[in-house]
Amino acid sequence: MEQVHEICLYFAAFFGSFIEGEVLFVGSILTAKMGAISLWWIFLVVYIGAYFRDYLTFIIFRKKGKAYIAQKPKLQNRLNKIQERFDNNQLMYLLFYRMLYGFRNMLLILAGISNISHGKFIITSLVANLIWLGFFGAIGIHCSDAFLMKIDWIKANPIPIIIGIIGIIGLHYLIKRNDFRFAFWRCY
Repeated sequence: MEQVHEICLYFAAFFGSFIEGEVLFVGSILTAKMGAISLWWIFLVVYIGAYFRDYLTFIIFRKKGKAYIAQKPKLQNRLNKIQERFDNNQLMYLLFYRMLYGFRNMLLILAGISNISHGKFIITSLVANLIWLGFFGAIGIHCSDAFLMKIDWIKANPIPIIIGIIGIIGLHYLIKRNDFRFAFWRCY
């Protein structure tokens, strides 16, 4: 049963890194630091998942990207704005696209529809994912160490934490309903 649990955690790490996995990667590192799974296997699984996603996006837009973009004028306008910058600095963007949160998908689309060779994309993507893995891996290790130092306090004080979570959820609900200002004034 324990092996099935480990496999599910590794699959979740792979799937999370495939979707957009910074937060799940850091959470997976915390799980590894707590001893549930291997830290090095997490690094490998997340690396493979992130690379596979990037490569799949590149291949899809290499084959069908221009036809898809022709149907989407808003997307075409966005891509036109950054196309020239991308063409002038391809290597820089290809090496650091994983670190440009919010632009990652656009840069992968541009790479797919541009004249970048297959081999150049593969090599730069492998390096870019390695840079991303090292950066967020270091953040994850540091944050998980800090969290594990505080875990005893969290275990000893569950009531304030639960009250805080319920308060945040309630505040979020009031703001989402746009009744926050009315709920605030009703108190007085």
